Order: sequence, then C-alpha cells, then structure tokens
Amino acid sequence: SFVEAMPIADERYTDADAVPGDTRTPQRPRYYRRRQLGDDAELILLDTRSFRDAPLADPNPADPAAVAAFYAQSIGDPTRTMLGATQKARFLSDLLAAKERGATWIFVGTSVTFQQNGPLLPADRWDGYLAEHNAIVEFLIANDIRNVVWLAADLHGTYVNDIDVGFGANAFAPGSFEVVTGAVARFPPLGGRTVQLGAAAGLLTAEQAAFYDTLPRVGQDAFVANSIDNVFAALNLQSLGFDDRLDATLVSGGYHSFHTYGWGEFELDADTSELTVTHYGVPAYDEGEVADAAGAAAVFAQDVLVLGKFTVRPQ
Repeated sequence: SFVEAMPIADERYTDADAVPGDTRTPQRPRYYRRRQLGDDAELILLDTRSFRDAPLADPNPADPAAVAAFYAQSIGDPTRTMLGATQKARFLSDLLAAKERGATWIFVGTSVTFQQNGPLLPADRWDGYLAEHNAIVEFLIANDIRNVVWLAADLHGTYVNDIDVGFGANAFAPGSFEVVTGAVARFPPLGGRTVQLGAAAGLLTAEQAAFYDTLPRVGQDAFVANSIDNVFAALNLQSLGFDDRLDATLVSGGYHSFHTYGWGEFELDADTSELTVTHYGVPAYDEGEVADAAGAAAVFAQDVLVLGKFTVRPQ
C-alpha cells in the first residue's frame, strides 16, 4: 500500500550494496532516501519496516518487573535491529557525510518514534530496539554530529522531546530532538487512546478517567501530559518537551497537543539557521460528526489553530 500511495521510484538493493553477512537486503526494495535541502539541511528517510527483527512481546505496563524485563531484553541484545545491517551502515555513513558537507540540520524521518515513550505498547517502536537506538545516539555523540531532528508520527499525537541514550542513561546528543506530528484522521487520537489504554492497564483509576472526560480539550491535554510525565519519571526518562540543554524558545501554544488533527511546518532562517517549528490543527472529530452534510460543513468551517510554535538555535 505504501508504494501505491507514494510517488516513489522503484529502487532496489543489489548484492554489492549489502554489507558482508547481510542476507536480508539484496534484491529488496530500497525505500531509504537521502536528499540535500539547500546549504543548511539534509533529509534522510529511514525504512523501519522491511529489515527489522521480530518485535518483542509487549509487557504489562502496570507490572514494574515486566517493564524492567522488557527494557533489559531490548537493551541487552546488540544484534537486534530495526534497520538491518546494510541500511544502518548507510545511515551512519550519510550522517557523517552530512556533517562533513557542513549541513547545519539533519532531519531524519522514522515511521515510529525514536525516543523512548514508556511501557504502553512499546514493542513496535524504537523502545523495542534500544540497543540499536543507543548505538546510533552514541555514534552521534562520538562523532560530534549535532542538530539531528527526528521526524515521527504513528502515535497520533503532537509533541516534542529531547533525545537521550536509553534507558534513562541521560547521555544527550547535542541539539538532537524529536518532533512527533499528530494524526490527520484517527479517532480517538493519542489523548483519548492513552486514557483508554491506561485505564485498561490499571495505570489510571476509573475516577481519574471519569474526571478526564469532564475536562475541556486544553485540560485534557494537561491531564494526559501529566500522566505521561509521571510514567516517564518512574522510568527515569525525560519529561515531555525540552530542557535547558536545547537553546529553544516556545513562541506560542505548547509543546504538545493530544486531541487534535494537524500537521507541522518547518522553516529555516537563511541568515541565522534558526529552526522554527509550527504545529497547526483542528479539534479531533469522529466519523459520526461528518456523517451528513451539515456535520461535515461544521467541521470544515472550523478555524485552523496554531497548536504550538517554537524556535531552536543550532548548536
């Protein structure tokens, strides 16, 4: 379905492309891409589906021992891979080449979130491949490759976060952070889904879930952000948003929006190389709200909101 929906050239790996010992890659489609964006930036698109190892079993998020065992397994096996040996080697080589070319910003597209996002269904994300995740972050640190911006989706919510070596090791890749762009259609988006899963897993009480239902959208966003940060704190993970290791300024809105549909815009200042990220959106709606012409017209008439806007100076 990907190639049917995306206008992408039919490129394939040859036998000569594969690193020694890699039998997964030859003759397979090559969806990995690297593109130069002017003098200041490069874009790298990863294929996180074609060559990955089978996922681990998701842990019970309410069982600390099960969560600890999951992450120990994810970190403990250095052979587990999300990218496959050949793609990983190409990726690391291209990161070095982008730095040597003088690119200020390197944008990396990943279909699943790169930074750790806690124990709710983590196996499909980089949470389940932390040995390789950590090796990549450590490569950035060792080679002083700065200002790598990870672009992700998949979780159907909008938020940003710093990039650390996991699990909670607090080794920071300078200037590196992740921007997760929210859903364009899925209902419920991340906020409602998180409350559903959290209540089912016993991480939220019935009273807490009922209180959430009484809140306006902004209040629901704050409730979900606080719930996520509580889980992150228990796991020694960074809270949502940025800390003072990034030279960032929040211009308007916030660093997260969990109950909207939307998109993100990235702008680079030609003189200063400052990056501005703006998230736009509308309140989420379900299928029933657009079932007839009147409902659809009401949804289409909504004003587009600036959910959040921030600037980041390169390091």
